Amino acid sequence: LPRGAQLDPNLFDPTSIEITASSQRSGRAFSVRVAKHGNSIDECEDAVSIDPRRALLAVADGASSSFGAHLWADTLTKHFVQQPPKPLSVGAFSSWLADARAASPDAEPGGGGADPANGWWSEEGVRQGAYSTIVGAAIMTDGDSRVVTVMCLGDSSAFVLTGQPGDRVMRRAIPYEDASQFGSHPALLSSMAERLHDEPSWTTIPTTPGDVVVLASDAVAEWLLGDPKRFGVFDGAEPEAIASRLIGERTDGRIVNDDLTVAVLELAS
Repeated sequence: LPRGAQLDPNLFDPTSIEITASSQRSGRAFSVRVAKHGNSIDECEDAVSIDPRRALLAVADGASSSFGAHLWADTLTKHFVQQPPKPLSVGAFSSWLADARAASPDAEPGGGGADPANGWWSEEGVRQGAYSTIVGAAIMTDGDSRVVTVMCLGDSSAFVLTGQPGDRVMRRAIPYEDASQFGSHPALLSSMAERLHDEPSWTTIPTTPGDVVVLASDAVAEWLLGDPKRFGVFDGAEPEAIASRLIGERTDGRIVNDDLTVAVLELAS
């Protein structure tokens, strides 16, 4: 945790959370990742990567039913931030995905695939591959203005908030605009080259100075869309306060017991 972090000890297990934060010319950026209740952060199957200098961020939610999902989710987010599809279009996605699969630890000899302690189950899991959703965002210049281009596959979500702190409204939500749209079978990307995949959706959204770009895994996104007032959690709050709020909401049953992840980029005014 960053130095000086203050979290309610009645809600907070320090082994279950990861917070990163930085400030750049493009604006303040931070991420919060919380493991399921009772799990350590090493068991979290969500992943997040941010490059605030290049204004790139990504969140992925590994499918818990697949073997090595956390490694695959981590590979996808890092690959998006380090080498986003160029151009940001559907046409470049297949080659981008092939590169991500090649970079996945399971694609490397001895890269964490089979686990001798788990015997045949882990070997079969490696053969089936890992699965994950992904949402990535890139802030780009378009003439004299800035736009955010969002790539989305599955139910990890992106939100663009606009307005002044305390009076922000949601400019756009991707892929869903209502909590009722979330289901139990989102589209997923496989780590295996022979598996077919859905194409991601691409959306370009204009921004104004001071807007906030939020990426969230499904449990957080569904909670946010359940009540527009909940987006106020991002009104200038420190990441530790956001983590405490999410944990509290989960403890009270308003968020399901799932891994919780957000990546936030506040565009400089």
